[in-house]
Amino acid sequence: LKILHSTPSHWVLEVNAEKPTLLVFSDLYRPGWKLLMDGNPKPVLRANALFLGWEIHSGPHQYELRYFPDWLQIALWISFGVSLLMGIMAYGHEILSRLRFNMT
Repeated sequence: LKILHSTPSHWVLEVNAEKPTLLVFSDLYRPGWKLLMDGNPKPVLRANALFLGWEIHSGPHQYELRYFPDWLQIALWISFGVSLLMGIMAYGHEILSRLRFNMT
């Protein structure tokens, strides 16, 4: 096992296992963890009722584990939409102000 990158919400590991096994992380299992093995999505398992786990395949593989819950993605889209709307409203207000000033 070789850790290539680690932050609280993003891990990249290189594993060269002789046989299939289960890797258990001592981080709490929460919906929102996504796992890629060599770029392909794989399921994240609940191990020992509380922890993260996933199946390790035999041979050399790279595993990328990222925490990005669905609610965060929805919140980012809402935030983007509100920001865009505010920008459009501010621009519209500026245009209307200039038109009113030019009419007087």
